Amino acid sequence: MDKVLTYIRERGGMVNANIQAGKVPSDEQLAKFTNETVAKLKEMVKDAPPAIQQKISLPWSPVWDYYKNCPGRTETKLDATKLLDILKRIKDRLTEAPGGGYAGGKSKGKGKSNTGGKGGDGDAEEEAEKKPKQFSGPETIENIDIESSHIGRIVGPKGATMKMIQEASECKVDINNDVVTITGPEDGMPIAVTAIKELCSKGFCGLAYGADFQEQGVNIHPIYFSELIGKEGKVIRAIKDQLKVELSIPKIPPNSKVREMTKKMKVGCAGRKPDVEKAKEVVNDIVMYYHHEITHPGQIHQEVEIEPHQTRFIIGKGGSESKHIQNSYKVKMYIPNEHSENAKLLIVGDPDNVARAVKYVENALVAAEVAVKSSGRDKGEGAEDFWGEDKDQEPWMDQYMYKRK
Repeated sequence: MDKVLTYIRERGGMVNANIQAGKVPSDEQLAKFTNETVAKLKEMVKDAPPAIQQKISLPWSPVWDYYKNCPGRTETKLDATKLLDILKRIKDRLTEAPGGGYAGGKSKGKGKSNTGGKGGDGDAEEEAEKKPKQFSGPETIENIDIESSHIGRIVGPKGATMKMIQEASECKVDINNDVVTITGPEDGMPIAVTAIKELCSKGFCGLAYGADFQEQGVNIHPIYFSELIGKEGKVIRAIKDQLKVELSIPKIPPNSKVREMTKKMKVGCAGRKPDVEKAKEVVNDIVMYYHHEITHPGQIHQEVEIEPHQTRFIIGKGGSESKHIQNSYKVKMYIPNEHSENAKLLIVGDPDNVARAVKYVENALVAAEVAVKSSGRDKGEGAEDFWGEDKDQEPWMDQYMYKRK
């Protein structure tokens, strides 16, 4: 063990020296250094007890896959500061008192301090022993195969998720490579097993939300998925962060054209019942009005009655009129199509901008109708279209064009 600690200190010292010197490694340099470090650690502890191997492997998740020795499958990239923190956490776990770490088991000793008094671990153990057990039945063991990238989900921030599972089920949870071993009373086993499997498949577990946990869904057309996600995920993050719910948007089948899809798909929502109900309200408002105060604070919408044949007046030649309205008044304009939940033209934005844009649209519709009538089009005289010939329209506008018989 001393050799392992010495190696970790040496590698940590090298990283810290470079940080202090202001040297920033390239991604390739950092990956090479990390790969060498992990390979050496795996070699040094290959015959060590599982508990020791676990203390070395867990801190790497999720930014680095310790077992495959490659970058982890996460948006968060490993940098020098994170690497130094990982090495420090490994050192701390290897030097901590017996009974610590993620294994969740009790230490064999009573945790006496050198002064003869009871240490913190001893107090915690005695308190746990006094707490009445809620599960009975013979002790059982179950192994669950997992992906190494899921270890971080199961452990949670500072081990909080694993601790929650162990306390709720009265089972011990151990992680060894790609296997989770659960040991405990037969009655408590299903709680731990369900939580572990949910974390692996969904990224969350109902246990974390308490007794009023619910999973519900809202069926919407895939054209609205981009609205629910928002630019750089801003909308979906606002829903998750403010309402403390999990929102899952299904993947669109490969090679599918969203506007040609006819079936709706279920957007999943999970969390405490009142939070889930509020999240569904937000989703439905975005589908109907393209905004909600939680996701688009300060924005409003206004509906404008529009006939099918008038959409061409609002789109304009090559989409020029639509672009002009949105750019000039800093609003978003949504023209109804066959998939729209709202059959009216919607203008969304700040209140003053929306009012000005609506006034412009209403005046433009009146002017366009007058122009059409004066050209004799309403009498069927075959005058040219007010907004130009059909050859000038772009493909995305086809769904909005009024087809004369």
